[in-house]
Parts: sequence; structure tokens; C-alpha cells
Amino acid sequence: MESRPEQRKSSRRREFLKKGLGGGAAAGMVALGLTKQTRADGDDLYGKRPFCPPANWKEWARKNFKGVENETMPSFNPDFTRLSERAIRHDVRMAVRHGFNSTLCAAESGLSFREARRLTAVAAHEGMGKIHVGSSVVFDSFDQCFAMVSHAKIVGCTHVLLGYPPSFNPKSVTEIHDITSQLCKTADIGIVLYPKFDFMNVNPLDVVDALDDIADIPNVIGAKIFDGPFLDQCFRRFGDRLLLSSPNPFTIIKNAGEYRQQWIGAGPYEVFQSPNRPYFVTMMNSILQGNFGKASGIFEMLQPVMESFMSRHGVAAMLGTYNWPEHKYYQFLSGANGGYTRQPVMKISKETMDTIKKDYLSIGIEPIGPDDHFYLGRVNS
Repeated sequence: MESRPEQRKSSRRREFLKKGLGGGAAAGMVALGLTKQTRADGDDLYGKRPFCPPANWKEWARKNFKGVENETMPSFNPDFTRLSERAIRHDVRMAVRHGFNSTLCAAESGLSFREARRLTAVAAHEGMGKIHVGSSVVFDSFDQCFAMVSHAKIVGCTHVLLGYPPSFNPKSVTEIHDITSQLCKTADIGIVLYPKFDFMNVNPLDVVDALDDIADIPNVIGAKIFDGPFLDQCFRRFGDRLLLSSPNPFTIIKNAGEYRQQWIGAGPYEVFQSPNRPYFVTMMNSILQGNFGKASGIFEMLQPVMESFMSRHGVAAMLGTYNWPEHKYYQFLSGANGGYTRQPVMKISKETMDTIKKDYLSIGIEPIGPDDHFYLGRVNS
């Protein structure tokens, strides 16, 4: 029986991935099918103060990609039927007020793919010239991943955090190497690698070999890797070419000395500060200035709050997700929009909310409420 058109198209796509065509071919294939949708997701924002890609991405990153990167999460209208662009812009402005160097759009947090693109476009437009804006690339298919890399470049993002579809289950390091290389070459945008947790099913040393080769791609600027032997191996092999970062606040001082870590993120680092008391940003800036004594003093003050935060965050992360409402509550208490994300989503209890407020008070920060305004978001209340 003759195969259907969609089956033939799927087969061609699999062949494309197997052959390992270059980034130009990948970008071209994506553009053919998705250009109209891309325009619909941000045509009113394109071409306004665009970010100009540098001639040397790695040099640009060493000079500019440093400090603290927070998260920009989606906010919605009261019935969750559409994004609240007013709230998204408010949150980007709050990230600037906090002193964050960069903000990453958490595009995988309860959005359709089209909404994820719009979130990225709005955040990039609001942040242009004031803060580096990136987008996570963790979607259901490689077609969507290719499309988001191209889209992020067009709307003015400085970088993307390059992940993989959850169904990607590589059996060899060649699969990891080839698809990652293709994604990196899709557009002239900074790439931060985000190795998938189950890449460890492949020989970890082989994965390091693959990343070592990918590190030579001109626009690959960094990698987000949690602490441990894998981070150590990566630093020894290509730490001279990529900016390696663990998001763990407990190890930033050690990692800065041992691995020259100059940025941390992305994460809900509002939990440790407010715009008027930017403790965590000040700690990171002190590290960058070589003032480890001052950084250690701030760390000691924040340590009880870090322990409280990690006791909750670690549990959620081990389940393979994040408690987005909890992350938004941290932001809300320091002036951001807040609000829940769409179902299915983890919950935040009154007990947890009270604990978080006590943590803020313990470091001299008065939480900005009231809690009743959190659920729908500040701009809807």
C-alpha cells in the first residue's frame, strides 16, 4: 500500500537527521515550513532594536555573559486563555531592577509552542539593550527545537539554552553529537549546551568527547552542568573554550575559583534578594571582582535561606520538573507579577508561602504582598 504524504515526510525527516546535514540545510528546512507561523508570533515586534550578533561569540561571552541569570516565566489573563504581555514586560523590567545580567524565558512551562514563541518575542523586545534575554529550547520534537533556535535569533535573543525532546533516547554518542551540532548551526545566536540527564546511559567519557568537539563551533558559548565528576571532566577538556556553569548557589564560590565560573543560572534567584537588597547579585559581582572575602560574608548570611530553598527545590528537581508557582511566588514577593501557570502544575501551600516569607524577613527583606494578589497575578488584581 502506498504510504501517506505525512508518513513520507516523517521518513524524509528521519533520513535528514541520520545524514547529519549542516546547519544551513537544517535552518532552511525549518524556515520553509514555519516562516508564516513565526511572523504571526511576533511580526509586530521584529526589527526594533535588534541584537547584533558579534563577530566572535566566545570573546563576546567572556566579556559580557557574566553574573546572575534569572527566569522569565509566562503570565496569563485571569482565565488562562492567553498570555499577559503586560505582566511579562513587567517581570523583565523587574529582572533589570534586580541587577540580573540575563533572563531566560522558561518556554517549556505550560505553553503551546506558539505561545512559547510569543513569550520569547515579548521578553526579548522588552529587554533589548537592558538585559541579555535567552530562551530554553526543550520541546516535544526536534522540528520545534530547530524552529525555536531560529525564532530566538530573529526576535533579538542573545542566546538559547539548548535542550532536547523528552523522547530523545540516544543509543550512541554519534546521535548526540550530530543532532546537537545541527541545532547549534541553525542560526547565528549564542548557544548554551544543556546535556540531557539520561545522556549518562551512554559512556560519560564519550559524551565529553562529543561536547569537546561541539565546543569548537563558533557560536557555542557555554554549558549548564550540575556539580560532580561530569562538570570536572568537561572543565578539564574544554573549559578554556566554553563558560561552564552549575546553577547550584552552594557551590558558586568554589566553582568560581576552581572552574572560573563567571555566570550562574538560570534559576529563581529572587529567593535570595530584592531590588533594594540585591544580596545574591552583589555576592556574584564580588566573586567576579576577586573579592572572595566579601562574597563569603554574604554567602554565610544567605546560607540558611539557601538551605530552606534547596530542601524544596531539590525534591521537585528529582521528580523531573520544577514547581513553577513556587518560583513565581519568589518573584512576586519582590515585586514581580506572580500568578499560577497552567495545569498540570505543582502546587504551593500556605505553609510553604509562610516559610518563604519568614526566610525573606530573616535577611531583612519585607515581602511585597498581599498573597491574595498572587494567584491571578499582580497586574490582574
